[in-house]
Amino acid sequence: MLPGNLHKCCLLKDTAPRTDDNDIAAWNGNPSFQSVAWPRKIECSHPVLTTRSKRTILSLLTTRSHTRWHILSPSRKDVMIMRTTILLCRLLLGLIFLGAGFNGYLVIFGQPPVFPTSPPAMEFLQGYLLVMVKTVEIVCGLGLLLNFLVPLSLVILAPVAVNILTFHLFADPSLLPLGIIVFVLQCFLLWAYRDHYKSLLQPKAFPK
Repeated sequence: MLPGNLHKCCLLKDTAPRTDDNDIAAWNGNPSFQSVAWPRKIECSHPVLTTRSKRTILSLLTTRSHTRWHILSPSRKDVMIMRTTILLCRLLLGLIFLGAGFNGYLVIFGQPPVFPTSPPAMEFLQGYLLVMVKTVEIVCGLGLLLNFLVPLSLVILAPVAVNILTFHLFADPSLLPLGIIVFVLQCFLLWAYRDHYKSLLQPKAFPK
């Protein structure tokens, strides 16, 4: 802590709520203290302080703030691992839906399917329903592969993924592992892009 007369000469502008002296003392005494301290914009504008004093105070406060932020923030390695995992899951889910859509169009045009298919599903999906579902799978699968409108593609594919899981769970268990994989990938990607759906979960919404 700085002396009282010098501490009052510093104007701290926080980008987040500032912790008080008790929180700072607890953090210094306990390494597992989980108080979040964001980097601060610090200004010293008191006429009594000399230029050297201002530089010293700013150096001490900025170093301490950056040190605490570095300790509490995730490492760059963890961030890269998470980004790589999300990328691989997005590409895998896009390939699955693109392959399923392409397989369905082969059936529509009377050609034998390239990938394993479910006969009960082909009996259930007939006419326009088969065309609509397979078109959605192709378009959204390409969106996932090309990283184009990914949050929207995930929302559109969510009921399709739930239907795939429940259909193979109750009607055709032969492809149940594929249904579980699709459902898990869908849930993980929805969680990864959860920040894009916060506005959709507001209890009350009003038009602008």
